Amino acid sequence: MDSNKRIAKIVGLLFITATVTSSLSIWITEPIFEATNLLEAFSDQSNQISLAGILILVDAISVVFIAILLSPILNQKWFQLFKYGIWNE
Repeated sequence: MDSNKRIAKIVGLLFITATVTSSLSIWITEPIFEATNLLEAFSDQSNQISLAGILILVDAISVVFIAILLSPILNQKWFQLFKYGIWNE
């Protein structure tokens, strides 16, 4: 049970990380995508695009680790639902 609490804290931190990095990447790139000349905006703001790409990468890694950490717990709970739960009538 103690390991489940630790996993829950890590997953919560990963959820917050994914939310913050995704929001920041959208906030950084929004003015660039609203420009009339998109290619010129990309070349002028290449550092912002690179930073947004890194933030999206961190977001993707966080989401993957959420799935990896939750899969053993969810598989165990899913098995219990089938064995004792509402689908076993």
